[in-house]
Amino acid sequence: MKKWVLLIDSGVGGISTLAAIRKRLAFIDIIYFADDTFLPYGNKCAEELTMHLCDIISCFEDEIQAVVLACNTATAVAVDFLRKIFCFPIIGTEPAVALACKTDGPCAALVTPLTAVQNKFCRLVANKPVRVFSRPNLALKIDNYFVSGGRIADLGVDVDVCAEIAEVVSELGKQKINKIVLGCTHYVFLKCTKMLAGFELYDGNDGVARRTEMFVENVGDGKIKFLFGSGDKKKSQIALRLFDELMLLNSSTQTQAD
Repeated sequence: MKKWVLLIDSGVGGISTLAAIRKRLAFIDIIYFADDTFLPYGNKCAEELTMHLCDIISCFEDEIQAVVLACNTATAVAVDFLRKIFCFPIIGTEPAVALACKTDGPCAALVTPLTAVQNKFCRLVANKPVRVFSRPNLALKIDNYFVSGGRIADLGVDVDVCAEIAEVVSELGKQKINKIVLGCTHYVFLKCTKMLAGFELYDGNDGVARRTEMFVENVGDGKIKFLFGSGDKKKSQIALRLFDELMLLNSSTQTQAD
């Protein structure tokens, strides 16, 4: 029986998506595949990335019931092609532009360079008051921070990440924009810091979780396997710790909101 749901991201960013899915689907069994030998996706050639994702999914094809591309770039580049190749559901992740644009005023879409030039993304932002910002190194810097053992609580004081965000905040101030769409699952971790305090922040993870719920029945043992393309078992342990930390943080935030 094909029981696993395969989540794919270039690194640990998709753990933010995993947490949103686990909140809705407590019992499904999940393989989280961090494609760290191909990190970052946002600077790759679209054709190369598409074929690479095909190869990854093919490796797990006999044991999975669905795939979640826990990556905005992978979705923008490859989801339409992958849905033609494989017979099980391929669930993508898209920037929450429509949600951000429900209220008046311009918004910024913070995405990777490869996402920014894809037709799928360009159609998403067409005729909307969206300013697109792409940061070639931000996802990689966030990933490096976490795989080096960094904690979510201290992400806001990481020098490399802070320097990237300071440039974005400065430009948004000049353009008088106070809404940001976090168009990369790595960027969603910025919501846990004070670096973007004062901005309305949007991401697509809740939408991904809802779509997953439509295609996958909430049955299983609730297992999660963390696998890295490099085979690095230490990174798998770090990913589990990061997931637990994020789930605890989200639970605490929800309790305060209630």
